[in-house]
Amino acid sequence: MSGKLRLFRASQAKWLSEWRHVVARYAPGGSHPQTNVIGADLRNEPRTDSVLRLPLTWRAGKVPPWLDWPRAAERAGNVVLSANWRLLVIVEGSSAGTDLRGAGVRPVRLRISHRLVYSAHDYSWDHSSPARVNADLGARWGWLLIQHRWWTAPVLVGEFGSCHPDDVSCSEAPWFAAFRQYLADADLDWAYWSFNGTGSSAIVDPTTCRETPRTPGCIEPYGVSDPAWVGDASPALSADLRALEPQTQSP
Repeated sequence: MSGKLRLFRASQAKWLSEWRHVVARYAPGGSHPQTNVIGADLRNEPRTDSVLRLPLTWRAGKVPPWLDWPRAAERAGNVVLSANWRLLVIVEGSSAGTDLRGAGVRPVRLRISHRLVYSAHDYSWDHSSPARVNADLGARWGWLLIQHRWWTAPVLVGEFGSCHPDDVSCSEAPWFAAFRQYLADADLDWAYWSFNGTGSSAIVDPTTCRETPRTPGCIEPYGVSDPAWVGDASPALSADLRALEPQTQSP
């Protein structure tokens, strides 16, 4: 479930109803119980709607309900937990998931404690230079990881990705190295974008993939899988990600 704020104004009730249906379906006792479903990411990359000029808002004080992202997240999170209290509720930051500073002035509070997980996304273009990675992330959401403070909360890096580091045309290596080091130092849990080796089809058209790499059938330049979906697209990328897997800190 992703998109802009216009859906909050036009059909927030539908959004909540859909979450109730999906969670109940896969919950214990549901029609398709799945024990390996551990959380619900409420909305992918919430952002300001430039068409209707509806600014996503995450701050303290009175905010119109169709602009108020933490209020919407609380409503949806409580709907999720009413259908399956075991799930984690994942709340992404503003600015396409990159910024969680709003949680410092208006934290999300759910009816069941210890179920909230904030989530952040990050890519090379989110920084003016690789040298800014530590400072940028510390200001945007790294402060949530400081232990034993009233604001301390878990953060999942729900999305990040890089072009293949062994591709000579890839220029993201300095950012990728700095970002991986940040993940390793904090022992953060993460999800990489993306696994798929192609677009929506396994038929590769080499005549168009360079100009429009994410058209159906083209090789996915950030993908972990090769175009046949049977091996590594980039051994260097896979090695970099595997190096982040071991747990280095206790909970």
